[in-house]
Amino acid sequence: MRRRPTLTENKLMLLYILRQVGEMTNQQALRYVVENDVMDYIDLQLALAELCEQNMITRVDTEYGLMHTVSGEGVRALDMFVSEVPSSRLAQVDSQRDDWAGRFKRERQLPCAYRRDADGLYQARMRVLEPGRKLMDMQLTLPDRDTARQVCDNYPVRADQLYAVVIDMLTMPDERFQANRNTP
Repeated sequence: MRRRPTLTENKLMLLYILRQVGEMTNQQALRYVVENDVMDYIDLQLALAELCEQNMITRVDTEYGLMHTVSGEGVRALDMFVSEVPSSRLAQVDSQRDDWAGRFKRERQLPCAYRRDADGLYQARMRVLEPGRKLMDMQLTLPDRDTARQVCDNYPVRADQLYAVVIDMLTMPDERFQANRNTP
């Protein structure tokens, strides 16, 4: 039977993850800890609440949502007590750091979410964000949840192309646009 980590170990693990992978939203933190079998939802929320209360992590409201980062106090505590966490758990974080950091950065730059509106249709909102700047904010009305989910699933891998097509179409001279419309 696997040993259940203590709250202290979970808090240290979360500090380590945030320091190694970088800032992340609550949803990203949840996905990371669940997909890597680090802790469950309840343990994550307990650790986050205590770390915030103890000023070891900060929460900052950004255009990407509420972001969690390690504070100076959290870095000092982690440096003093990281040896309390099994090295195998730390090594797992280290081995996946670049992959998760890249994934989370892309998610923050290319958020897409959908919701059901009062008419029973689905609104998918797609954005291209840079720090302090919104490059694109587009909303599509879609007929059903499956289509909305498919749009949001495909958006991150096609966002660059979509942005380029939108810019091209809207800046194209009228003659070229008309010629493109007549091409099958």
